[in-house]
Amino acid sequence: MHDDASSAIATARAARRPARWRAWLLVAGALAGGVAACGGSDAPAYCADRSALARSLRDLGEVDVRTGGVDALTDQLSVVQRDADELADSARDAFAPQASALRSATARLEGSVRATIADPTADRISTTVADASDVVTAFGDLSDAIGSRC
Repeated sequence: MHDDASSAIATARAARRPARWRAWLLVAGALAGGVAACGGSDAPAYCADRSALARSLRDLGEVDVRTGGVDALTDQLSVVQRDADELADSARDAFAPQASALRSATARLEGSVRATIADPTADRISTTVADASDVVTAFGDLSDAIGSRC
């Protein structure tokens, strides 16, 4: 088992740069997938916040790390984190479990992205992709709970 882990780490380090770009593209794709816009002028604040997070997740999927580098990705992830926090705050009273799950998922993603940037091992990249998927799921669950209230 130790040899398999050592081999995976060695392989990840050998392919560090190309793997890093592919990993970020996977993360961005996972976050951008399945995001739907919503909103309305007379709707509760969480409707506009849900639309803002949908836009920031789509924008994350459009980040070109080849031209903008990892900084472009982390900058957009900061926007996603801000928009997720705003949505969790505005939806907290009406949808506490889903808002809490979204906040937790985005916090985990932020931590895994930082860890992956610092040391992009195969395990950390895998965790980051899984955490990105969890953000999409949490956002979808909150959006489903909000449903037609917007």
